[in-house]
Amino acid sequence: MGSDLYSVDASGKGERTISLHILCIHPDVLYVDDSPGFALMTLHSAVPYNDKAPLTDEISLDDVMDAAWASTYARGFIKRVRVSDVQNPLPDEAEYNSDHPYWESGAWLSWTLEIEVTHPAWIAHLEDGMSFESRAFSPTRSYQPHPPIEPMPDTPMEDPEGMFLWVPRECFSEMDDEWASLPPLLEIPRFSETHYLIEDKIPISDVHPGSDLIGQPVWTKTEYGREEVGVLVSVSAPGKVRMGSMGVHSYGMSSYGIEQIGRLRPKQMRRPGKQLTYQMVLRRTHITVTSVACRGNQVVFTLRIPPNGRDLPIETETDVLSVLIEPEWTSRDSSMRAERSPLVTALIADGVEREIEGMGRIRDILPRVAKEYIVSYTLRESEAPLPDLDALTHAEARAALQAPWPTAKLEVVVSEALWLEHLQSVSVPFSIRDSRLPAPIKEEPKRPEPPPVLPDERAVLWMDGETKNVAWQVERYGDTLKRRWGRRDYEDPHDMADQYASAEAASEIFQREVEEKLAEGYERLPSEIEVRSQLEAELRLTFSRASPPVVATCEDPAHDVSDSYRLRPKDVINGVGVSGSRSYNHVANLEELAAALARQHGSAYIWFERPASGMHASISHRFSQ
Repeated sequence: MGSDLYSVDASGKGERTISLHILCIHPDVLYVDDSPGFALMTLHSAVPYNDKAPLTDEISLDDVMDAAWASTYARGFIKRVRVSDVQNPLPDEAEYNSDHPYWESGAWLSWTLEIEVTHPAWIAHLEDGMSFESRAFSPTRSYQPHPPIEPMPDTPMEDPEGMFLWVPRECFSEMDDEWASLPPLLEIPRFSETHYLIEDKIPISDVHPGSDLIGQPVWTKTEYGREEVGVLVSVSAPGKVRMGSMGVHSYGMSSYGIEQIGRLRPKQMRRPGKQLTYQMVLRRTHITVTSVACRGNQVVFTLRIPPNGRDLPIETETDVLSVLIEPEWTSRDSSMRAERSPLVTALIADGVEREIEGMGRIRDILPRVAKEYIVSYTLRESEAPLPDLDALTHAEARAALQAPWPTAKLEVVVSEALWLEHLQSVSVPFSIRDSRLPAPIKEEPKRPEPPPVLPDERAVLWMDGETKNVAWQVERYGDTLKRRWGRRDYEDPHDMADQYASAEAASEIFQREVEEKLAEGYERLPSEIEVRSQLEAELRLTFSRASPPVVATCEDPAHDVSDSYRLRPKDVINGVGVSGSRSYNHVANLEELAAALARQHGSAYIWFERPASGMHASISHRFSQ
């Protein structure tokens, strides 16, 4: 659900009532919410993860977050909500002013939410003095009347039809290197965990790599005491399992040790919430390559396409080139195999030539060079029935997914047979990218970067305050003054430019504004000329630009673009200090870099951006004196 939004303290608990003091701790929720949905979700969030309570046994988080469910059932749990003692509301003048004192006050909006529930069980987990964090929100604007809801005993469902569905293993092809060895179809609960009972608990010694539970929906209790519901994907050793999960809002895989495992049996449905559908599942199912045939400088791929009528993500030479390098990824757009193929080696060299480096940016190279590698390609699709799986029974859906899927043949001619070397012994199946990449682009000849336009005059001033530190800069370019000001602990400056009658008039205003800032308590930083040589000697490098500080040469540069422990030419220094603290200073020029380093003691974190890879990182620098 994201970041915590509120800090909550409980008090005044009665049989069916509780008072919750709500303090906003996130700037996006500075408004009072008294809806039944917000109240119910707040009560639900008071139950620690994996703890038991009557409320969380009755309803799941997925239920509470679903707009249709909350609109129908929330008033069955929440009888009445009343707001009192509203403190520190957001002032109108602070809403669009990040420098307003309200944001630094440490006291944001708070109120008391007095809740009356329809049954004592719904607040049984709360006690006076209890504190917790909440991410609650109101999932809908409309809440219908509903009779009071009371806890009811769990009753097993006689006919489980519609309570499970089949998930193709291709859903998990980018999460598990061994996905192709999984059962072709995995059985997953269709609803949230509160709609199922646990039965037939099995000793973990009986759960082995060949267990008949693999591919089935199960409940597990981990070695750390957490309870999880999902599908058993694999067993590496007794008590060591890999589980898959598939919910309405997310899906994934995880490995852990277990203490217990059991089969799932559906309960009698009382208030069904949002359910997983085959439409959702098939959107998450990846297209795979099932065969590769190479001959000279030609290759033919056979593609297997999920039966949901999707368009193939292959439209240009860029997409085709992406398919060619797909087997080389160990994690797409992040890391590749240690032994690089001639094709990947050539693409990396193309990137270095264009100052686009790092595995995460290979996809940015492809549109620039695709036509140099792909001479031609042909895509031929074959049709297959596209059944409405959600309208079928559980058995019929399984049979439909076991039937042949749509396929396609991708025939490619490359500029050199060398580019297909890694496909001669490739393992299939493997999945391909689900979305199209930008079409090939025609690159313009690279032109020399023009020299920076230097101001006729520049002044950089800092003020150190009790609650925040600020910077103010003014530059004169002929008859124009450019100003920049803002807080130094993050990069969000204000900019303004004004043109005057003449250069002389602009210079006079420049001098007057600097004097006014000095009178306000600002300190004018030493100029670039005064600090450059000392900075370069201390950091053992030279700068090609002063604003922003761009590295020209280093005594011991990083040779690999992923090396974040050393600077390299063309790195841009943009901060000094511990990020997120008051000691951090964003720097935009050499004057600020020198001043920020002077405020550190013994050592300093120097933050930089590496344009070639998009990396943002820091190095630790220990001062020579």
